[in-house]
Amino acid sequence: MTRTAHVLLIDQVADWKAGHLLAELNTGRFIEEPWKVVSVAASDQPVSTMGGLRWLPDITIADLDPTKSDLLIMPGGVGCNRGERKRLLNLQNSS
Repeated sequence: MTRTAHVLLIDQVADWKAGHLLAELNTGRFIEEPWKVVSVAASDQPVSTMGGLRWLPDITIADLDPTKSDLLIMPGGVGCNRGERKRLLNLQNSS
């Protein structure tokens, strides 16, 4: 069974912090089998990264089912300083 990793996207996410991990999970190069990598954000709108990219989330936090996630990756970023990550996790807990 394919394992699933979710990566939490916040405004101005530090895209490089999760880069190596996401590449290895997605390819399965060193872990025998690839994982499904799913990006999660507050809305379905693109999220800007600190590196200047626009990352389109696969699902919203409201659609995240924690029982179907093997790993939650929470890279840092400017939004952490504004409490955005904590707000998103509280939003998920209340659904």
